[in-house]
Amino acid sequence: MKNILILASDYPYPPNHGGRVDIFEKIKNLKLIGFNIYLISTVREAVKETDIDFMNNVVSENIILLRNRSLLSLFSINPFQIQSRKVDNLKIGKEIINIKSISFDYCLIEGHYCFGLYDLLKSKLTIKKVVLRVHNDESVYFKELALSTKNIFKKLFFYFEFIKFRIYDNKLKKRKDISLNLHISSKELDSYMDRNIGKNVFLPASIDISYILPYSVKNNKTVLFLGSLFMPNNIEGVFWYLNNIHKRLCEKYTDYNLIIAGNTKGVNLFHLNNKLSNFDNIKFVDSPKELSDLYAKSCVFINPMLSGAGVKLKTINAIQNGLPVVSTSVGNEGTGLKPEKDILVSDVPELFFQNVCRLLDDEDSRAALTNSAQGFIRNNYNQVNNLREILK
Repeated sequence: MKNILILASDYPYPPNHGGRVDIFEKIKNLKLIGFNIYLISTVREAVKETDIDFMNNVVSENIILLRNRSLLSLFSINPFQIQSRKVDNLKIGKEIINIKSISFDYCLIEGHYCFGLYDLLKSKLTIKKVVLRVHNDESVYFKELALSTKNIFKKLFFYFEFIKFRIYDNKLKKRKDISLNLHISSKELDSYMDRNIGKNVFLPASIDISYILPYSVKNNKTVLFLGSLFMPNNIEGVFWYLNNIHKRLCEKYTDYNLIIAGNTKGVNLFHLNNKLSNFDNIKFVDSPKELSDLYAKSCVFINPMLSGAGVKLKTINAIQNGLPVVSTSVGNEGTGLKPEKDILVSDVPELFFQNVCRLLDDEDSRAALTNSAQGFIRNNYNQVNNLREILK
């Protein structure tokens, strides 16, 4: 069996938001095709023992490193996201003692954030090939975050990260040790084609295609938004929907309801609750442990994001759970889904409103859109086959 070392920017279990889902499903799929998996995760706080025990049964070695989120990391010339994941040499030497004798066929770096960690490890471990999972164009991502938040301190932090990633990205272009780049977004794949840093391949988001719920008839007019509510670009999109779409739907349909749900990490709660108090027909679910019930209660999913980089897994996950999606163009970026065939897309409030109405009014349209999108996912998001072909 082949050995693969995975460097993760977050602990992948429980897989309760997009980035974790991608890493967790990839681990499962790599195991299915015969890899021994050695996992090093960087975390901002201690992981629950039950979550550690779960992953211990999945991977051959489960190493957890606490990030260094000090002011020194903040004022480094490297992006904070990279610098905070670098661990001092003495500590890293102790943590990897059990894997130093292993020859790794691959080291999979899950996103740019783990590059500093890889640079610490590369002289200490035997690694044959280095693979980078490209989740975002990070400089674009942080620029978009800076534009979407109104908090001056966050805006400054995001702008500094944007500038630092711009500089770091130029250094990355000169590296010769990356043999393969796996792009989660078809859009960002195109931006890498002019860089001489290894082979570039489109590898869609990791989802469990054995779990695709068929479309079912819903006798309600409940619309769902489910996303990470600690992220300012998601909050920005939700507020755009509330200001431009929600009140009009309340006036048009007496039985229309909106569910807003997602992990807040305790961030933005006051601002969000204050905003929601100005609207009727809204149910807010903070950090839900179970998502299937939210999908089951809804008949349409919305992704009104106005900014952001990378693929929007919330769109794919909704389709996977049997819901048709109305989205902005940003919310559909990198998915490969075709507007009007698999998803309804508009950036204009009036057209977005009409698209939601179209699905609330027409059962056949909801079914056709969902069935087409699920067919696309089955054909293109089979990661077991994709990984087997790429890493053969």
